[in-house]
Amino acid sequence: SLHHPLAKKKIIDLAEAANEKFIVHPSTQSIYDLSIAACRKAGFFPDIVCHSSHFPTSLSLISAGMGVSFYPMEIVNARPDQLSVVRLREPFRKDICMVTRSLHTPALSVFEKYVREWVASQVAPEFL
Repeated sequence: SLHHPLAKKKIIDLAEAANEKFIVHPSTQSIYDLSIAACRKAGFFPDIVCHSSHFPTSLSLISAGMGVSFYPMEIVNARPDQLSVVRLREPFRKDICMVTRSLHTPALSVFEKYVREWVASQVAPEFL
C-alpha cells in the first residue's frame, strides 16, 4: 500500500518486515521457497495470510492493506502508480537459465541476443 509505514523507505533489511502479514506465491512455485529462505535468513518465519501468484489479485490485497509481498522488479515496474516498492538491502534472486543446442543457427543466435538484451533491460546491473 502507498500508505504503509515501510512505504516511506527506499530500502530495508528484510528483518524490518518481520511483523508484517505476507501474501506469498503458492508453495508449488520456486519463488515461495526463495521467499521463505530469505525470511528465515532474516530471523523470522513470515505470517502468511494468503497464497497468490496472480499479480492483479495480490495487488488488490496489498492495496487493501492485507499484507506485503515479494515480486520481481520487472513486474512491479509495470505498475509504479499503484505500488510502493521497497528494495531489500540483501535481495534474493531467482536464477533463470537458457539452454540451447551447441550448434548455433542464425535464428538461434538472433533469439539468444534478444533474450540477453531483454534480461539486461529488466534486471538491475548488479544482478547480472
